[in-house]
Amino acid sequence: MIRKGKKGQTQLKGSLAVPLILMVILLGVVFYTVSVTREERSKLIPKVTYRSLLDETPGILKVDLEHIKITPEPYSLGTVVVDNSPVTRGEAIQSNFAVSHSAVTEDVIDFNFSVTNKEILKEINLNFNILRVTGNGILTISLNDIIIFSDPVAERSNINIPMPANTLNLGQNNLKIRVSGPGLAFWNKNSYVCSDLYLLYKEYSSKAASVDQTLIISKTDLQKIKTAEVQTYINKISNLPANLKLAVNDELVYDNQLTVNENLVINVPLEAFHSGVNTFTWSTERDGSFEVRNAYLVVGKSDEEIGRVVKNYEFSFPDELLSSIRNYDCRLKITKTSDEKNSNVIRVILNDHTLILAFSQNKIDTSVCKYLKKGMNEIYISTNDYLDIASLKVDITSII
Repeated sequence: MIRKGKKGQTQLKGSLAVPLILMVILLGVVFYTVSVTREERSKLIPKVTYRSLLDETPGILKVDLEHIKITPEPYSLGTVVVDNSPVTRGEAIQSNFAVSHSAVTEDVIDFNFSVTNKEILKEINLNFNILRVTGNGILTISLNDIIIFSDPVAERSNINIPMPANTLNLGQNNLKIRVSGPGLAFWNKNSYVCSDLYLLYKEYSSKAASVDQTLIISKTDLQKIKTAEVQTYINKISNLPANLKLAVNDELVYDNQLTVNENLVINVPLEAFHSGVNTFTWSTERDGSFEVRNAYLVVGKSDEEIGRVVKNYEFSFPDELLSSIRNYDCRLKITKTSDEKNSNVIRVILNDHTLILAFSQNKIDTSVCKYLKKGMNEIYISTNDYLDIASLKVDITSII
């Protein structure tokens, strides 16, 4: 009985050993899970690289300026007249009058007139007609007691005497018209019968001295413009010398004296333009008058892709991975050389998705899983400047 009992106890202890061992292992796993950090676990269980989908050495990317195609495109500005010649306004003084001088009497025309603004005044013309002359008297005209005309005048003559602004007083001025006496022939009488006595004021007006033409340039078109010039035919209306000027958005691009009619080609710096409404302002100095006929802005356009060195590559994405793409990390890795000429930005087009990426310490490492597709994938790389690419890679790595 006693031996039988001991044997039963021995069997019981052996049957408890296996669960105890399993419990110890489980407690060890739980302790490791709680006590060891995620970083330490990641070091103990390394990622497994599934494969490299693309591994290339693109080399140098740049813009080939010598082969950029410039296409001229005209924008019509139209025709304008730029006129800074003086405007004439008349002031009637007397419709009919006579001046005479005998040995005993003298009839004189004596009147005052005012000048209110000498800054815009070029001159005032004294104008009247001679209808009839008696005797051989000399017609004399004085301005502010200074003789400005003294001559015998024939019948049916027109008198037109300019009085420049610098000879006039600001404020009141005086004019006298008289005829000389008969002298020794005292029995005679000299006279002039006249009509239509006017003062003709010639004043500058700034209204037509500066004329604007406008043109809307979109932001997209502005980026494509490589050269710009204004082409027009200039018809010189005034015979007096004067400069013609052109400003684009207040930046003076042309200022020159024109002596004859001529075709003009005016180069315009690109920095003068901006997107939106651009203003072309034609102006001239005093006494200038020009017709700006059929003006065009002719720009040389270049598509941004023309002249750019673009390199493209293809790689295949495994069909079986697409459904479990969330279990993988897809990385685009680009390394550039240490060449100082290198740009710090590269443009990448991955399956029609455009990415503008900047290098950090000559490297780019970015996730591209969302841009990949089943089957064949395309990638294009380019730059606006100069870039020497040492390596271009697309890798996928398991993250579970």
